[in-house]
Amino acid sequence: MSAAADSERAHAAGAWRLPAFNPTLRQRLERCNTLPTLPGAAARIIELGQDPCASMSEVANAVKMDPALAAKVLRMANSPLYARRRSCDSFQQALVLLGLDATLTLALTFSLVSTLGAESERGLDYNRVWRRSLLAATAARVLGEHLGLRSPEEAFLAGLLQDLGMLAMDRGYPELYDALAPDEQDHAVIKSLEHVHIGCDHACVGAWLLARWNLPEKLLRAVANSHDPDACAADDDEQVALLARAVALSGPLADLWMSLGPAASLAELQQQFSRVGGMDGTTLSLLVEKVAQAAPQIEKLFELAILDPVRSEWILQEAREVIVLRNLQVVQESARLREVAASLQAQARSLEEKSRRDNLTGAFNRGHLDVVLADWFADANKAGIPLSVVFVDLDNFKLVNDRHGHQAGDRVLVKSAQILTALARGTDLVARYGGEEFVLLLPGCGADGTRRLCERLLEAFRGAEYHTEDGSRLVVTVSMGIATHGERVHFDSCHHLLRSADQALYAAKQGGRDRYTEFSVAA
Repeated sequence: MSAAADSERAHAAGAWRLPAFNPTLRQRLERCNTLPTLPGAAARIIELGQDPCASMSEVANAVKMDPALAAKVLRMANSPLYARRRSCDSFQQALVLLGLDATLTLALTFSLVSTLGAESERGLDYNRVWRRSLLAATAARVLGEHLGLRSPEEAFLAGLLQDLGMLAMDRGYPELYDALAPDEQDHAVIKSLEHVHIGCDHACVGAWLLARWNLPEKLLRAVANSHDPDACAADDDEQVALLARAVALSGPLADLWMSLGPAASLAELQQQFSRVGGMDGTTLSLLVEKVAQAAPQIEKLFELAILDPVRSEWILQEAREVIVLRNLQVVQESARLREVAASLQAQARSLEEKSRRDNLTGAFNRGHLDVVLADWFADANKAGIPLSVVFVDLDNFKLVNDRHGHQAGDRVLVKSAQILTALARGTDLVARYGGEEFVLLLPGCGADGTRRLCERLLEAFRGAEYHTEDGSRLVVTVSMGIATHGERVHFDSCHHLLRSADQALYAAKQGGRDRYTEFSVAA
């Protein structure tokens, strides 16, 4: 059995198998003595690539067998594609900076292009095939970097070789592409022609040829699946799947520039890139720009023009328009989200404020009073300032409800809260404690200031009139109890302070109502 057959069997023996194709085509290819073959330097490079013990000196010697090949690897290492901090003056420096794997991959790439790039005089346009291959290789490298591939050079090589099966099929079936006119060289047209006449396409033939060359299985898989980005199984090695995905997406991306018909649209690629690579329109547009930026370097290195300047400018313009539009959408969406967030915050503040308020009077409720009293008591102790509490009770309020009804009583409660709020300072807190009782918290206000406020409150309530539905005129006075913390008396807790104000209120009511009484320790 031949070495090539042994290599193919070794690939087929693994979990992954080469795709089957037309037996007749297979026989013709196996008997064909003009199939693309590996140059000696490339064969040695492949051998070293599969040797885990290969040394840098062995790689250097193999590449330097072809001085032109070593020079191209050095030029690649110094190109903007690698963005090295310093330039490489020799091939040995390039080898150290690139690493063994990258050097071997790049050397193999240059060797294959220089050997297989001869142009056919018949139907298949070899120049166009290599233009697309180099453009797809550039796109595969950009995609590989975006997807997180550890070795973007492998994506470049696999992208470059994905159409190699065309060269093999052209040798095995010389008449297959003869009918192609110059304006029928689109990749999709060629693939359709292959399926109609042979029953398979060049992707599976290319993988078969790479197996005969004993290339790594991951390259075979990427080439075999280059027309089917969904082909990688979910349990594949992640790097193998990323390589196959980068290569499968590189072809459609390259065809943006290569199409002979009306220019393809980025929007036509978006669905596929979103499904397979999870990329949005902005990401795709940025990738297009990166490919266009890298292409001139590839053209210099391989001495082949791959971009049509007019078509390229049109594609870049569309890509930039997509980015600008997306940025505008992002700005608009951000503004909308800020408005929504501000509205939600306002609603939250409104709901929070309502949760602190008494539904009837609008004064703060008992729950909020308890929280604020505890905080202000602690602040008063820390700052060494007084804190006064005034307990307020509406005199004979039960008679209002009994004689004039609860609606009249509610009006009295609402008006009472308004009087208390109007006379209190902006820093004070007015809360409905329950029923007809209110509490005022006066931070920083000592006994003298609290007494003056209570005098004004007594006068205000005496002068307030309430009219009932039966025409009666009501005057409701108040009784108040005062307790001040931080002057003559220091209470041990905010609860003790509140209870003391309540005790003073009880004394005011016992003393005849319509008055205030101060808490004292003697009392």
